Amino acid sequence: MIVCVAVVGHQNNPLYLQSFTEADDALKLHHVVHCSLDVIDERVNNPKKSAPTLNETFLGLLYPTENYKV
Repeated sequence: MIVCVAVVGHQNNPLYLQSFTEADDALKLHHVVHCSLDVIDERVNNPKKSAPTLNETFLGLLYPTENYKV
């Protein structure tokens, strides 16, 4: 089940973020998206430290949560 969708720009910033849950979870999902973008930025800028090959496009688990798979 999808609970949140984010569109990311070229500068690693969220252009659009829509959550499909209650209003209480919206702020938490914003936090999850921003933490995931930090991980993406780190892996893209430091490919030697985080990925075994340069052709690796799968980033793996971006942000561990108990309730969601990001």
